[in-house]
Amino acid sequence: MKSSIQARILFTVLCCTTSIASATKLTEAVSSGELQQVQLLINKGADINQAAENHATPLLIAAQKGHLEVVKLLLAAKAGVNIARSDGSTPLLMASENGHHEVVKLLLAAKADIDAVRKDGDTPLFKASQKGHLEVVKLLLADKADVNKAEVNGVTPLLMAAQNGHPAVVKLLLAAKADVNQAAKNGITPLLMASQKGHSDVVVLLLAAKADVNQAAKNGIAPLLMASQKGHSDVVELLLAAKADVNQAAKNGVTPLYLASQKGHIKIVELLLATKVDVNAFIHVSGEGHITARGIAILMGHNKIVELLEKHGAKK
Repeated sequence: MKSSIQARILFTVLCCTTSIASATKLTEAVSSGELQQVQLLINKGADINQAAENHATPLLIAAQKGHLEVVKLLLAAKAGVNIARSDGSTPLLMASENGHHEVVKLLLAAKADIDAVRKDGDTPLFKASQKGHLEVVKLLLADKADVNKAEVNGVTPLLMAAQNGHPAVVKLLLAAKADVNQAAKNGITPLLMASQKGHSDVVVLLLAAKADVNQAAKNGIAPLLMASQKGHSDVVELLLAAKADVNQAAKNGVTPLYLASQKGHIKIVELLLATKVDVNAFIHVSGEGHITARGIAILMGHNKIVELLEKHGAKK
């Protein structure tokens, strides 16, 4: 009896060891894109859903690396198309993030969950938009991906595409009815982010889609103020043409003119002075009292800006 039990235990251990070894070989073959080896291991009965240490399945690895023919083999062998890695990443998300549009097409045809959410809230569309993978974005939108689904901080695909300066992706998302004014949890909008980064081509698209030119973040910073601070004169011109409030201040009181004067952006100061800007608006600084745009320009040594401000009525 004892020897019989020992034999069964040994048989179980050997089978388990063989299964693990086979799965490991499959993972290695998939990762390297060795099509014939993958087919051989599948034929020998390797577990096609056996996950690696981070719970990545062979299909996820193949999708991530863009091994199209390997993905075809695994799907034909009924690999789980929605089995996620430990962080919640699915094969579709990884293929989308890495721009493998032919793999994305296969996974969608295999009924991959198009809006599957990773633990950080990212979706396939979010990652494709972030990276600027135009063909992938087209495929996901055509398959009815949720265009306004945000990640955990409230950042949408449109906001991310605007931030990273992908105008072609922005155009697609807007055509798919992305909410042009949907803000992140901190109140930042796509227009504010594009203005901060100086992506004038994106700003043009967002304004044409009726973005709120004066919508501010929770700290009161609006697109014009941000563009003025960063020195993006082309964006400032666009925002002014769209009727941005030239005197709109952040919660700490700073205005576009104040920040442009502080940073020495003389062209932007000129643009702002050509409008109905309050040249004597001030902020209160602890220990310093009230400081105007002229005052901060003096402190920063921007003498030409000081002269400009004085010519336009700045009080001495």
